[in-house]
Amino acid sequence: MLKVSYDTVRYVRLLSSSVSRDVTNSLKENFDYIFIVSYDELIDDDSFELLNKNACLFDASHSEDELVQKLNATGRNEYRRTYRTEGLEFHFGITDIDTYYSFYTSCEQARAWYPMPKVELQSCLIFTASYNGEFISGMSCYTGRDTIRVSRIYSNKRINTTPQITGTMYGGAAKRLVIEICKYAKNHGIKWVDLGGVDLSSNEKSGISEFKKSLGGQIIPVKIGRYMSPTFLQKQKEYLEKGIDIT
Repeated sequence: MLKVSYDTVRYVRLLSSSVSRDVTNSLKENFDYIFIVSYDELIDDDSFELLNKNACLFDASHSEDELVQKLNATGRNEYRRTYRTEGLEFHFGITDIDTYYSFYTSCEQARAWYPMPKVELQSCLIFTASYNGEFISGMSCYTGRDTIRVSRIYSNKRINTTPQITGTMYGGAAKRLVIEICKYAKNHGIKWVDLGGVDLSSNEKSGISEFKKSLGGQIIPVKIGRYMSPTFLQKQKEYLEKGIDIT
């Protein structure tokens, strides 16, 4: 569960196998915005907007070799090259939130997406790739139940001006980050890694959906539930005008 306080609102992201009305009533007493991913059952509350989505799931009990074997031949080559590329490094966590948030925001804006609030990013588990000391890509995650879910996948590929940072390097780094997350999950007793939504109908998200599918994960149906209190609805327009997205 990821709990965040931003400005005057409190919100939560929850991963669950089932969500009863008692649970949602308790959440609504404490949060202005609620985002729930339900893997098994419907969310029993009419005040939630319910969406049928797909998610890309990995079994974190698999070894690194087993995960790599699920990649196609090109993917396996890109992944293995990350261990041989001088200057390419992988990190867990954030040491300087202001610098990192600036990088993250530039990545989102380059693809015309709004970034999450800085306080939410700071509350996430962060996995990042850098080249010669400069961030190039990353993934933010949160945990719940027996799952770690990737909330954002981002890179500066669209605004990169360094010729040495090639598309192959970005591709390999993204695959390496996914496997690093799986290794983290396994080491912390977490059973599943959820790469987030796979939208099979949206042209806008086709690239990132194809990337997730190419990794060999299991595509499963999930229920997404979203609750917005009157307070949140009142503030949401203000946040979007500031270029911040919470939903």
